[in-house]
Amino acid sequence: MSEDDYEYDYSSCEEDTTTEEEDYDDDTWEVDDRLKSSLPLCSFTKPQEAVQMMPAEDLLPEMELRLENVVEVLDVSMSAANALLQKYNWSSEALLEEYWNNPEEVQRRCGVFYRCQNPVTKKKKENCPICYDDMDESLSMPCGHSFCMDCWHDYCEHAVQNNGPGCVQATCPDASCQEIITEREIELSAPPKILEKFRSFQLQNFVDSNASTRWCPGNGCERVAYKSRTPQDDDDDDNVAHCDACSISFCISCGEEPHDPCGCKELILWREKCQNDSETANWMTANTKQCPKCSTRIEKNGGCMYVTCRKCNHGFCWICMGTHHVMTCNKFVETDPEHSKASKAKGALERYLHYYVRYDGHDKSEKIARTTLKKLEDGINSMAIDGESPNDDDDDKKWKDVDFLIAANRQLIECRRVLKYTYAFAYYQFLNPSTENQKTFFEHHQGILEGLTEGLTKLTEHPEVDDVQVKNQTRVIKGHLTRLVDYIQNKMED
Repeated sequence: MSEDDYEYDYSSCEEDTTTEEEDYDDDTWEVDDRLKSSLPLCSFTKPQEAVQMMPAEDLLPEMELRLENVVEVLDVSMSAANALLQKYNWSSEALLEEYWNNPEEVQRRCGVFYRCQNPVTKKKKENCPICYDDMDESLSMPCGHSFCMDCWHDYCEHAVQNNGPGCVQATCPDASCQEIITEREIELSAPPKILEKFRSFQLQNFVDSNASTRWCPGNGCERVAYKSRTPQDDDDDDNVAHCDACSISFCISCGEEPHDPCGCKELILWREKCQNDSETANWMTANTKQCPKCSTRIEKNGGCMYVTCRKCNHGFCWICMGTHHVMTCNKFVETDPEHSKASKAKGALERYLHYYVRYDGHDKSEKIARTTLKKLEDGINSMAIDGESPNDDDDDKKWKDVDFLIAANRQLIECRRVLKYTYAFAYYQFLNPSTENQKTFFEHHQGILEGLTEGLTKLTEHPEVDDVQVKNQTRVIKGHLTRLVDYIQNKMED
C-alpha cells in the first residue's frame, strides 16, 4: 500500500473558522426533543437497516415460515418440525443436510421417530403406570405410552413451571423413552395458561438458538434484534443493533457493546489475555505516577491524558510521560530483537503492555465521560421535574448550555470506545512484520483521532467552557471518527 492509496485532507475540519454561535441551527440543540426521546449512544458505524429491533412476538411469522418450509419439504407434522428445528438451532439448511443422509437417525436423535413414522398402538392398560389408578381418560404418546389425564396434567404443568425454557425438550413421562413432548400434548392435557407459557418458551428458544436474533442486553428490556440474513463472519459491517427502547447499542453476533474495528473472535482473545495478564499489567502500571520533573506522586482525576503537576506545574502525557502530549505516543516502537527466550518474553510483555495501557486508559476515560453524562442528564431531568421549562431567555440559555455538553460527552464516549478497541485490533493485526506499512498509516489516523479526543475532553473539563469551541470540536471529531473507520474497513481489509 502506498501513501497515495489513502489520504484525507484534515485541514478543512481542523481549520474551522466559525466564531459566532449563530452559525448553528438552534433547533438541533432543543432540549424538549431530547427529553421526549433520549438519543442512544450510537455506534460509530453507519445505521444499518439490516438489523431491526422488535418485540419477540413479531418474530412469530418468521418462526412459522421456517416450520412450514420443513413440513412441506420433509412431509412431517408441525410438532415434529418444531422439535427437529430446535435441535438444529432453527437452521433448516443444517437440518436438511443431515436429514437426507440418515432420516431415521436424525428422527431418533431429535425425539420424533415415532411421531414421524407410524405411531405405536399398544393394548390399552387399565391402570396408569404413574399413579396406578384406573384410566377412565388417557392420552397416548406416538411412542405408545399412555397415562391418565391427571398425571399428564401434573407432568406438563411441572415441566413448564419448573423447567422454564428447558420444557421444550421435555420427553415422555416413561423414563426409558426419549420421544419429545410437543405442543399437542400440552394442549390436550394442560390448562390454557400453561399452553400459552409453553408457546412463549418455544418463541424464546427460537430467539436464543437462532443465529439471526439476539435479545437486547439492556436491563429488563425484552426487545429482540433481528437480522434479515445470518452473519457470515465477525467482521460483517451490519452486526450492530441499536435498541429503540432502552437506547443500548450492541453487537448482534456476540451481544457485547459495539467493538469495531476489533472482531468478535479477537475481542474474546483480547479479554481472555487481559484477564490472565491484567494483574501483571496493573502491578507495572500503578494508579499513581511520579512527575517526571519533581517525582511527586500524581493521581489523574480527569478524562484528559495531559496532566499538570500541582507542585511544579510541569505538564506531561499520562500515557508516555513525554511533554509532546498524545499525538505520537500511540505508535509502538519495536526494540531490537535478541535471540534469548528471556528477551523475547520481555519483548512480548512490553508489546502487550503498550496496547493494554492505552486500551485501559481509554476505557477508564470512557467511564469518566459516562459519569459526567449521567450527571448532566440528571440535572436536566431534575429541572424538568421541578417544573422549569426553557420558556424565557435565561432558562433557554441554561438548558442549551447543558445540552451542548451532553452532545459532547456522548461523542467522547463513542470516541473512547472506538479508540480502546483500536488497540485490541492493532495488537493482533500487526503481529506480522510485513504489515509495517499498514501499521504506519493506521497509527497516523489513530493518533489524529486521539489528539482530537483529548482536545475535546480538555475543552469540556475547562472551568470556563467555550460553547462554540466545544460544538466545533464535537462536529470535527465525528468526521475524523468516520474517516478512521472507513480507512480500516476500505483499505486495511483489501
